Amino acid sequence: MRAADSPPSPVSFTIGAFPFARPPSWSWVTPSSTMRKVQLAIPGTGKDGSGAADVSFFYFGRGEGGSVQANVERWAKQFSSPDGSPVKAITENRNIASVRVTFVSAHGLYSAGMMKDSPKPNPDWALRGAILESPETGKTGAKFGDVFVKMTGPEQLVKEVALIFDSMVEKACRNADSGK
Repeated sequence: MRAADSPPSPVSFTIGAFPFARPPSWSWVTPSSTMRKVQLAIPGTGKDGSGAADVSFFYFGRGEGGSVQANVERWAKQFSSPDGSPVKAITENRNIASVRVTFVSAHGLYSAGMMKDSPKPNPDWALRGAILESPETGKTGAKFGDVFVKMTGPEQLVKEVALIFDSMVEKACRNADSGK
């Protein structure tokens, strides 16, 4: 998290070919992993700010990061139902401007990590993700890779901010297409 005497967090940032605008109530945090290019926090609904959600942006370069389907499956495997059975992610494919986007939703018992020291699983959590398939080349001729955006947190909070998340992704796609 940002210290009180730190400079204000940026409002806009670019990942690959996509210029994103940070929603006003979301804050910039130091990425918890070198795999995360940008990480944002959505304030929790608890009086003490508990129950926050996390939004992480991943970018590995052209041809890297795995296929859309492999990422959907990996994200879904981080969730299980109360009886321990796997959860099937819901996907929706959209074309926004000239960008193909796969939106992903899942909910249940969330177990994020693959390491021994991973945090305890979180019950009643949800995911809203978006995989932005990058154009072959950008306006400058640079070759970009896909961008993976993953929001996880308490199910109720994720549902409440899903439209804000989707709007942020849609604007990034439109602005990438218009060269803004």
